Amino acid sequence: MRVWFILLSVWLLSSCASHTPKVHYYLLTEPSYTAQPVSAAAPVAIGVVSLADYLGGTGLVVEQAGAEIVLTRQHRWAEALDRQLQRQLRQGLGQLYPGAAWRLHSQQVGTYYRLDVLVDAFQITADNTARVDIQWYIQHRGQGVIHTARLEHRLPLTGEGYGAAVAALSEAWHHVLQQMAADVQAHVLKQERVAGHD
Repeated sequence: MRVWFILLSVWLLSSCASHTPKVHYYLLTEPSYTAQPVSAAAPVAIGVVSLADYLGGTGLVVEQAGAEIVLTRQHRWAEALDRQLQRQLRQGLGQLYPGAAWRLHSQQVGTYYRLDVLVDAFQITADNTARVDIQWYIQHRGQGVIHTARLEHRLPLTGEGYGAAVAALSEAWHHVLQQMAADVQAHVLKQERVAGHD
C-alpha cells in the first residue's frame, strides 16, 4: 500500500511539473533611424534613464479598468527595462546625429551638458494601446537644469498577443526618442548661441 502511495505521489508531482506554464521573454526592437544634420556641436553627456518604481519589475505592465495594473508572470523582459532603454538611447542618438559630440555618462569630463530621462509610463493600456510617457532634463555644468520637457506617445496595437504589445511599445519609444533628440539638439544650440553673445 505504501509503495502505491509513493508511486501516486511521484506521478502527481511529475504531472504538475509537466504543466508548468512556459515563460516567454522579450527585448525591445532595436532603433533604426536616418541620420539628421547636426545643429549643435557642444558635447552632451548621456546621463541616466530612470524608471517609475512600478516599471522596475521583470514583467510587462498592463493597465486594467480604473487604477489597477497587472504585472505579467509568463511574459517578461529578457533584460531589465531601464538597461534596454539606456542602451537604445545611446544607439538612437548616435544614429540620428552621428556627427554630434555625444558622450557616455562615465566620459562626461569636459562636457557642459548632460541629458537625463525619467520614464513615467511604459505599458499597455486597457484599450490595447502602447503608452510611453517620459520627462527629460538638460543640465548645464555651471547652471543646473536649463530645460525640461514632457513627451507622450500612444500607439494602437496592430496585432494580438504580447509580441505585438512589445512591438508597439518599441515603436512608441522610438518615436519619443527621436522627438527628444531633436529637442535636445535645438536647446543646446540655443544655449550655445546665447553663451556666444555673453
